[in-house]
Amino acid sequence: MASDTFNSTSMENAPLSRGTFQPKSYGLSISELIQNFLDRERNSSLYKSNLEVRIAHECASLQEERCIRTQLEQQLAQLQWTKSQLEFANRNSQEEIDFLRKELSLEKEKSEDLGSRLATTLTLHETLQKSNLDGTTVEDRSVHEFQLLLQIQRQQELITELQILNQAHETTINTLQATLKDAVGAFSCSYCSGSDCSGTVVHTLTNDESLCPQDLKDKDVSLSPRNKESGTCYSVLGNMEQHSRQFRHSLYSIAEEITPQDHQILRNGGTSSNLERLPSRLKLSKTPFQSKTRQIENLTYEIGYLKAELSWHTESRQALLQLQEQMYEMFHRMEDALVQVNARLQEAEQRYLNFWGLDACTGGNEEMI
Repeated sequence: MASDTFNSTSMENAPLSRGTFQPKSYGLSISELIQNFLDRERNSSLYKSNLEVRIAHECASLQEERCIRTQLEQQLAQLQWTKSQLEFANRNSQEEIDFLRKELSLEKEKSEDLGSRLATTLTLHETLQKSNLDGTTVEDRSVHEFQLLLQIQRQQELITELQILNQAHETTINTLQATLKDAVGAFSCSYCSGSDCSGTVVHTLTNDESLCPQDLKDKDVSLSPRNKESGTCYSVLGNMEQHSRQFRHSLYSIAEEITPQDHQILRNGGTSSNLERLPSRLKLSKTPFQSKTRQIENLTYEIGYLKAELSWHTESRQALLQLQEQMYEMFHRMEDALVQVNARLQEAEQRYLNFWGLDACTGGNEEMI
């Protein structure tokens, strides 16, 4: 019985002892869980606020990037328009340079013609002088003959001066022709055909292909001669315009990086086909999708290079126009000199005939007497 009571008491006390310790352990775990939960909630709220701040910052950055992209697109459109205008002006200057070269050759032919006319006039003058001197004796010479000799000497001096002036202008023409070859040497590849120029010729914009020299007359670039007294230039103008309508020039490709040495090569008549392609150009050719900034940089470089070429052609054009004005002035002087020489020759011939006519009349009267 005692054992039974002991067991019963022990069995009854055991659950009570466990029951008294369990609430303590459960209370500690719940407080820790609550504390952990509160800490996690605090951390989550802080993380949420940080995420909101980052989202706001990213939204502001996105808006700023959109504004920058819009500005870059506007700059790209402006640079493309400027590039097209420069290409158009460059092509016009090239056409005018070709026209001036042919006009210069025509003026040179006129100069040679005037030189031959001067030589013929000088020969006729010398022949008339010899016949005048051989036909009479010293005693029969009058004061008019000596005046005629003085005039002939003056005419010979004038002819000599005109010949010296013609030689000086020939030297100027040769110098300007060499300068012109240096200026337009970079565009020599545009005249070739086939695969030789396929790597260096760049097709111009299709919007400019319908333009012709007739349309260029309304603009600053004029293809008509400045001097209206030159009939030969006006006779060749129609052929030149027809030729320029049939043949269109194209710009050659421009290397990406060009050094001052390459600029010197271009000035000496070389073309961009002689320049080596750099690796950066090859890399860009393999990446068709370029950034807006890179496109703007490329267009800015090409625009600067086209401006340099346009200024060079403008200088060549001004030099050719100055040469043209000098040639017209020289031709007018030579024509005036030829007119004066012809008038003096006619006057001398008339005096010579009058002189011999008077001698014949006096001789006839003496015979009659």
